[in-house]
Amino acid sequence: MPIAELDNPAMVTDATFTKAHEVLEWASGLPVRRKEFDGYFPKLWFRGHPVFSWKLTPGVYRDKFTERAEGFWCEQKYYELADSRKLELGGDLERRRLNLERTIIHDFLQVGGHLLEPQSAIEAYFLAQHFGMPTRLLDWSTNPLVALFMAVADDKHSKQNGAVIAIDPTAHLPEHEQPFRAVLAPDHPFAKDAIEVVMAWKKEPENAAHILPIRPNIRSGRIERQASCFTLHSYGSKLTKNETLRRCLIDANAKKEIRAALSGLSINQFTVYNTLDRLSCEFRSSWGLESDPK
Repeated sequence: MPIAELDNPAMVTDATFTKAHEVLEWASGLPVRRKEFDGYFPKLWFRGHPVFSWKLTPGVYRDKFTERAEGFWCEQKYYELADSRKLELGGDLERRRLNLERTIIHDFLQVGGHLLEPQSAIEAYFLAQHFGMPTRLLDWSTNPLVALFMAVADDKHSKQNGAVIAIDPTAHLPEHEQPFRAVLAPDHPFAKDAIEVVMAWKKEPENAAHILPIRPNIRSGRIERQASCFTLHSYGSKLTKNETLRRCLIDANAKKEIRAALSGLSINQFTVYNTLDRLSCEFRSSWGLESDPK
């Protein structure tokens, strides 16, 4: 089964930038498709990649997860399939990927659920993504400066060119049938159905599979700080063309300078992640007291 990934075969790199204000000007000048019932929320979403070549694939479709899923034959909550059943499935990697995701998320919530206190299985799924678990969710932001921060903040990739990507997240959806070209709430029937396939071990989704744009219910914390939105790459969805995808290249040699400029605009580790350990990092950095190796 093809990987559920967003793509634009005609996408070219609009420009190479070395300054934060250049990225903001680029983002502000992108075309926006307006609708009569448009309301409060921004129409374009942005995502930052510290490595320019990275693709728009959520955690369960990345290489390490896929490698682990290839040998994972658990079905229906921990019952390993008989060898004859494995052959019957015909090596359905997507099903094995789904079952590995189900198992890992189940175990994560079983151990750490008391720290999360989710009000529903849907909220629990978003919280699992929020805290770094591999899911079918891909993070976006309505704030291009947050996306730029994500492209330059990772020291591990400081010597590689980054990218900021823009998208109209509804452009690939059907215009005249459900779910229409709209950003969905987490409890929309299509979103709820897709998440329950994972969280409730539903055998198959009830609705047609799509890559769904989801705007989470805002609670104070990281999701609020990052102006977060998500695409949900539902089980059964495929490689999906979205012709609005655009990107710019962030020069590796300018990443440190851009980070400093963003810090001057109060876009830093603490304001983006909203945790005390990130605040400590910012204080050490601002006073020239980066941690000594232990």
